[in-house]
Amino acid sequence: MMKNIAAIILAAGKGTRLAGGAPSPRAKVLYEIGGKPLILHTLKLLKKVGIEEIILVVGHKAEEVKTVASKAYKFAFQDKRLGTGHAAKLGLAQVSSKAETVMVLNGDDSAFYKEETLKKVVEKHFSEANTITFITLEPIDPTGLGRIIRENGQVVEIVEEKDATRQQKKIKEINDGVYVFGRSWLEKNLPTIKKSPVGEYYLVDLIRLAVSQGEKIEAFKLFDPSEWRGVNTPEELKAADRYMRERNKDVGKK
Repeated sequence: MMKNIAAIILAAGKGTRLAGGAPSPRAKVLYEIGGKPLILHTLKLLKKVGIEEIILVVGHKAEEVKTVASKAYKFAFQDKRLGTGHAAKLGLAQVSSKAETVMVLNGDDSAFYKEETLKKVVEKHFSEANTITFITLEPIDPTGLGRIIRENGQVVEIVEEKDATRQQKKIKEINDGVYVFGRSWLEKNLPTIKKSPVGEYYLVDLIRLAVSQGEKIEAFKLFDPSEWRGVNTPEELKAADRYMRERNKDVGKK
């Protein structure tokens, strides 16, 4: 099932908000929950899922991230903050020729996914012959997150909150940043993403592009919202740390 799959972890974030708006003393993925840096939780998860080829896209404090993650992995360096689409493009350039499928996920909010969840996402991708399969969920508060736009039940695009209409902001279902792509389609279309008004290239734009091409796109909806946690503020970091420690206690009792 996991043969010929590569994973690209987006791990170039500065963690400015975690540092109270000041220049962060560490990369975002090196902030700790449950006694370990965020990036180590994500790497452990992918290994448990069975994905062997992993590329980390690094930027802020890149050498420190490499040291913590282990230089056994492949790395791509994002020297300018030009968005998730740009980061994924850099990572894709490091993917081996044998990989036919590519998973892209964030290194700062993937610590709580269950192993079986990611396996089911990949299984859905293959069994339904999708071009793109991605994870969605309905958090208690979707504020600040990209909304899933559907027509007749089918995903047609993801709209970032700053671009959403008042009606779209009422939508609860959001994108949480885990995608599985057919590699050949991704290679062909990733370079065609247009720069946004703020000068960045957004990975979410591939959803709208694939729909316009008639490609098959499916969302895998998480029914347990606790599997995803954004870690963007000191308060969210503390909450994630508490939850991880509680979860580790529960695992230890089994």
